[in-house]
Amino acid sequence: MYSTNKIQGALIFPEFSDKFTKAEKSPECSTCPQYPALIRETWIEEVKTCEFLKKNRHPNIAEYHGCAVVDDGSIRGIYFTKYDETRMARVNSARRNKIDFAYERHEANREEVGRWVEGIARGLKHLHGLGIVHNDINPCNIMFQGDTPVIIDFDSARPRGHDLSLVKRTHGWHDGKTKVALLMNDIAALLEIQLWLLGEVDQFQF
Repeated sequence: MYSTNKIQGALIFPEFSDKFTKAEKSPECSTCPQYPALIRETWIEEVKTCEFLKKNRHPNIAEYHGCAVVDDGSIRGIYFTKYDETRMARVNSARRNKIDFAYERHEANREEVGRWVEGIARGLKHLHGLGIVHNDINPCNIMFQGDTPVIIDFDSARPRGHDLSLVKRTHGWHDGKTKVALLMNDIAALLEIQLWLLGEVDQFQF
């Protein structure tokens, strides 16, 4: 027999601030999924990051449109431009694990991979120039607009030097020993994606 306790919405969903952008629902937008375990402080940090990026746009960074706000004034979602597909879906639709997929990439189109990596690198250079480290660069957090790669998902993004002890990061795509937001976190993760796409398993870092 299990007992359950109802969690108050105020403990999960942050209050909308007039400093944030309120989005109007549009078919050209998609809502970034949120999870019950996501604490409100993390959500607020993501919205703050997105508001900053809204003022400093870049073609390789997801375009943020604002917050989905319900009648009680709480934030229940974040709207972004709706992109075509994730990198994971484009190159690994069968959802093979990291190693198995990479072993099959011995005939990867190196020129195409190079273009993708360069696009992501431009997005990261823009983020880093603003003092932001993404901290969760992985194939599921890269989407495509046509053939242009776009970085999404900023719930792990923090200012350079920020403590990451309580920040979510994707297993297999980061160095677990690193507990601080460093530019190298993103650079190493991008290199790992490149190695994964080229099938160079023996050079994996993580």
